[in-house]
Amino acid sequence: MATWLIPTSLRLSTRQLLQSELAKGCALNSKALSELYKKWSTSAKRYGPFTCYQRHTPNIHFKYLHPSTNTLQNMEWKMLKRFRRSAAGYDEQLPSDIRTPKALLQTTNYLIRHVLNGPEPLALIHKFVWDRTRSVRNDFSVQQVTQEHDVRIAVTCLERIARFHIVSLHLLSSPANEEPFDRHQEREQLNNTMLSLMYYYDDNRGRIDFPNEDEFRAYYIIFSIHDQRPDLEARVQKWPVSLLESPRVQVAMELYTASCNTWQPQGTLDSRRPNAIAQGFYTRFFNIINSPSVSYLMACVAEIYFNYVRQTAIRTIWKGYCRTPISQQHRNEEWTVEELTRVLHFDDDEHTINFLEEQGLELATNDQGQQYLNWGSRHIESVGQYLLSGSS
Repeated sequence: MATWLIPTSLRLSTRQLLQSELAKGCALNSKALSELYKKWSTSAKRYGPFTCYQRHTPNIHFKYLHPSTNTLQNMEWKMLKRFRRSAAGYDEQLPSDIRTPKALLQTTNYLIRHVLNGPEPLALIHKFVWDRTRSVRNDFSVQQVTQEHDVRIAVTCLERIARFHIVSLHLLSSPANEEPFDRHQEREQLNNTMLSLMYYYDDNRGRIDFPNEDEFRAYYIIFSIHDQRPDLEARVQKWPVSLLESPRVQVAMELYTASCNTWQPQGTLDSRRPNAIAQGFYTRFFNIINSPSVSYLMACVAEIYFNYVRQTAIRTIWKGYCRTPISQQHRNEEWTVEELTRVLHFDDDEHTINFLEEQGLELATNDQGQQYLNWGSRHIESVGQYLLSGSS
């Protein structure tokens, strides 16, 4: 019998033993389990033995074009465990289905070095990598690793997975991408990855030093720009001094304060209040983004909130120019599409026009034939209602 073929009776007897021991409310009999798993202990490969079994099942087609024979074959050395959602009709995973931390690190490295760095464009392979990295996170979650070596491996994998999601959000949200892409699902998985990282950092404070923690704490701060909790500063103050003095964290805080506005309250329904450290300083926000102090990945994270900051800019312009006396209303024509493209940091006038239309704003044409922002009798609270609902 092939090494990958797990007898159905073995899985069934193992599952029955687990359920029986759990029903008794007693500790699992490790000796009995080891007898059943003489060959099928926690998988040290990038896939569990049951994964191999599934791949060789005729009704499940996961075949690859073999480079030498040019035929579709099952290639075990390329197999990676898929993510399987817990749902009705699916039994819980067995110990043999869960990969060791070392195997999960090998899986993550394989995905980055050989799949993401392969010849296929990101848009085509993204769904595959998205699914396999989710499976990696699930295996770590099931194991609840606590040993220092295993925790370091878990954090390394999660950091690399988070970077993958950040870059994917930037590259695949572009209008140039013609492949299907759900940015909301991508953001959800990124949020889950970041949450796991924060737990690892906090739970191992003083025990393990993580060299990249300041990088991901900086991302955490930027992700809080549109957070409904107004206490970010209080949370950050609880971090170690070494993190607070990190240049990355300080730059992230500058981006946060410059982007947050003072007119949109935060907090729960019964205690909503303006952000105490918000500046609504949109020009400073974009200047920081353009500075060398902001890395590529940090800019990719901040890009999520560009439209949120642009809405703040629109409202600031409205307050400064559209509430002037009627005799000076001609000054509104100074805000041409070209000028707005520069101030709002769009790539071209077409993107600016699309943004203004999404805001429900109107354009008019001046005597020189230039389009400009025509506020008319609009009330400020009607500006950018789609962003107030939580979009960014």
